[in-house]
Amino acid sequence: MTIAIPVSQERISPVLDTAARLLLVTRRRGKEVERKEIVLNPLPAEALANSVAELCVDVLLCAALSESLLRGLEQRGVRVKPHLCGDVE
Repeated sequence: MTIAIPVSQERISPVLDTAARLLLVTRRRGKEVERKEIVLNPLPAEALANSVAELCVDVLLCAALSESLLRGLEQRGVRVKPHLCGDVE
C-alpha cells in the first residue's frame, strides 16, 4: 500500500491543490518499507490527479482539496482521507 501526504514545513499541507511536496510512504504487511518525497509542480486539478495516480498511490491523507481534484483522484482509484491536520508523523 502506498500512502501519500502533502507536506509543508513537516506538517500536513493545508491544501493539496497548492502543495509543493508530497511524501510517499509504502507499507507492506503493516511495516514501512520505503519513504520518499517528491516535488509537485503547480498543475491544474486533472493533471495533478493524473500525477498522483501515476505514482500508484492507494490512499491520500490531506487537510483539504478542491472538489474537482477529489473527483479526479477518486475516478483514478485513489482513496482520499481529508480533514486531517498536524505533524506528518
